[in-house]
Amino acid sequence: MPVGNTNNIATKIKSKKQFIAFLIVGSINTIFGYGLFWVFVTLGLHYSLAILIGSILGVVFNFKTTGSIVFKNKDNSLIAKYLIVYAIQYIFNVGGIKLLSFIVKDSRISGGIMILPAAAIVYLMLKSFVFKSSLYVSILLTTLIATSLPLFIGLAT
Repeated sequence: MPVGNTNNIATKIKSKKQFIAFLIVGSINTIFGYGLFWVFVTLGLHYSLAILIGSILGVVFNFKTTGSIVFKNKDNSLIAKYLIVYAIQYIFNVGGIKLLSFIVKDSRISGGIMILPAAAIVYLMLKSFVFKSSLYVSILLTTLIATSLPLFIGLAT
């Protein structure tokens, strides 16, 4: 077997293990964050505010667990990039819940539906933007934020 194929297989195995670790750690983080969201919506907060508060309370815990356990990186200077990912996740979640509100009347259920798509997007952003710098991804994320913000503002009103 050529050396290139061995490296490719090792990379795929590492990537699968990393994704499994992300799912496990992410499950713990999601239980925490979604639990806060559920409580805040049940207490009468608007879903967008509930997501915001839950994200703020969970970001440090999630940053430390995801960085150190999943990506084997304890570099605290990456927190700014991590916050950008969370900002995008917030926009994605609020927009998704708003779109689902036309079908599902309970925002707690819509929030639950949004967990898996949001997790997939967050994993890709963390892997390519936060814990491994890429100019292409930085440009893509900037474009995403710039184009999503007007949509978010329109959907959240």
